[in-house]
Amino acid sequence: MTPQEAHHVTLCPQWKILLNAMTQSRQNVLQSKAIEQDRWNNREADRQAKEAFLEEHKGLGKFSSRYGPQLTQTELVWAMPWGCWLEYKDDRLLLEAWHAATEEFSEDCLSTVVH
Repeated sequence: MTPQEAHHVTLCPQWKILLNAMTQSRQNVLQSKAIEQDRWNNREADRQAKEAFLEEHKGLGKFSSRYGPQLTQTELVWAMPWGCWLEYKDDRLLLEAWHAATEEFSEDCLSTVVH
């Protein structure tokens, strides 16, 4: 290719599009490598922190209940919210249904909280 042909090619709009696409592609590759390296560094830092922690506390045995007796569980407390959804097209019907439902809930169980 002659220098005149090369100069003509560089003046075409397709050349700018190609250069922009190549630049964007390289930036994407660089960004993905940076993200991958950050993840690797974080995993390595976590591994080193774990090793330091275990070295300081002399192993996992203290945390896996190997030292001392294990307590038996006597009861299970499972707090779980209960609720209902009231939906009416008419606001008056909704208000009446809401008052009826709150009264019924309050009468059935004293520990019921209505919001």
